[in-house]
Amino acid sequence: MPLFPIKIFNNTNQTKGRRLVIPDIHGCSLTFRALLQKINLTKDDLLFFLGDYIDKGIDSKGVIDEILRLQSENYQIFALRGNHEQTLLESIEEYPENPLLFHKAYKLENLLNENGNMADNYHSFLKNLFYYFELEDYFLVHAGFDFDAEKPFQDFDSMLWMRDVFYDKEVAKSKIIIFGHQPTPLIDIHYSIQNNSPLICLDNGAVFYDFKNQGFGKLICFDLDTKKLIIQKNLEQKRLESNLI
Repeated sequence: MPLFPIKIFNNTNQTKGRRLVIPDIHGCSLTFRALLQKINLTKDDLLFFLGDYIDKGIDSKGVIDEILRLQSENYQIFALRGNHEQTLLESIEEYPENPLLFHKAYKLENLLNENGNMADNYHSFLKNLFYYFELEDYFLVHAGFDFDAEKPFQDFDSMLWMRDVFYDKEVAKSKIIIFGHQPTPLIDIHYSIQNNSPLICLDNGAVFYDFKNQGFGKLICFDLDTKKLIIQKNLEQKRLESNLI
């Protein structure tokens, strides 16, 4: 668990820039970079990530490298952990000499140093990911909150893993909850936003580029203030076909 598992933002609506959210990238680095170009990110913007940067796709290292680059260049980047990062962290802690032994290794070998251990910069990134962010008008979390729990904002497992997400207006302080984790058809994402749902899942299964005509396969950026979506279709299939990885 990171030293500070949550982060609360005050007066974020007074920022000069936009408040933007990107959900599960899952190793789709080419798609991710293309979305960043569409966003035209500035250093006045706040960019929040909802976790699951790794696994499933073909370039988990490239995704983390891009986030680390943005941080090193002083962009305002705030990253949550997802269940895939949590699983990898647990593997590192239990099997430090072979951290990928019991982790489904989707091109994660590049995250290791020459000794076969997790490279320090990647391990530090993973360890310091937050569990949720609280803004004046939103909660951001990877999977959701279990409002049946005695202390829902300390139930970190639910924040990473829960599927049956529900809403408690009083406990949630009437704030909208933005989350990922569950691949959701684009039409349903639009519906939630247009109907002012208190629960908005932004995960469109960006990694599922082979799910033709099923409403998946796009990486989304959501503007918290305008409630507009910036959408990038998956480009990893073109990358595979071009033998770039």
